[in-house]
Amino acid sequence: MYFTIFLIQLKAKSLNLPPIKQRMETKVIKITHVTGTYTIEVADGRLNEMKTQLDKCLNDEQGAIVVKGEGGDQFVYPADLLKNSFIAIVDRE
Repeated sequence: MYFTIFLIQLKAKSLNLPPIKQRMETKVIKITHVTGTYTIEVADGRLNEMKTQLDKCLNDEQGAIVVKGEGGDQFVYPADLLKNSFIAIVDRE
């Protein structure tokens, strides 16, 4: 088993890929609605928290997701907008 893990890590190094844990956490949430496409930048290590908030909004347990941007800006994504949207979690570009 150790040899297999070593080969996977060696292959990732040869492809210049970041470590597995880092690749899993560098994500963005894309929300596609009739009014436009919105992107939520997910801070490293907070993907599970954002998934939980999305689930709560979609199950009427939370009214909105509020994201603080750079410079103190706040972006509010209401639950009604999220319910009527296509939501995808994709790799950060």
